[in-house]
Amino acid sequence: MTHTTDKKQDRNALLLFVILTVAFCAGAYVPILTGGGFEVLGGYAVLLLMWSPGCAGIVTSLVVYRSLTPLGLAGNRRTLYWVVACMAAPIVYALIIKWGLATTGMISLGKTDLPITFLIFTGLLLSLRNALGEELGWRGFAAPVVIRVFGFWPGQTLLGIFWFLFHVPALLGTSYGSSPHPWFGNFVFFVSCMALSYFLGWARLQSASVWPRALFHASHNLYFLHLFEPV
Repeated sequence: MTHTTDKKQDRNALLLFVILTVAFCAGAYVPILTGGGFEVLGGYAVLLLMWSPGCAGIVTSLVVYRSLTPLGLAGNRRTLYWVVACMAAPIVYALIIKWGLATTGMISLGKTDLPITFLIFTGLLLSLRNALGEELGWRGFAAPVVIRVFGFWPGQTLLGIFWFLFHVPALLGTSYGSSPHPWFGNFVFFVSCMALSYFLGWARLQSASVWPRALFHASHNLYFLHLFEPV
């Protein structure tokens, strides 16, 4: 189904999306930063934060476009291929980086005690719970809109910067950004956001769906958190 818009409508949608995202993020970040971290609000603080862009995208789609079609909940003939590729890519590069660093002696390979069913199914679904909230906003809703307004490269650059800024309070004010080299770590995080913004924006266009992006995000978080970072 094609969704036809004009640039004025898209600009209004972007403005509303940004305002709502900031407001929803503030509602989650205030208790997180003042209440002792991600365990506040009964442990649901992370879920609320991660769903801030998604909720902003849902509301903006309904208010401006009178439809949920802009979120990319459906897809096209290439969606399944992109789903498989996006789920597999984080596993491949996490293992390449892990084995590469182990070869240089920078890290030692440890064994994971996580069952394979967790890594393939249960863990991915749990990770998707948060990742879908982010991706509904950033790639499901915002990526196509910024491309229509600014073009692909400027639009995805802008979205990548905004995506990084979304994480900055957590990087600076919580254990999420804990690192023995905070300046270098945060710089690498910025580079990652920018690089992934271009890739995920392109994949969004090619598949016409948010699901490959959400599953990539879930796969990335799961395998980096449980296979790479522990070493």
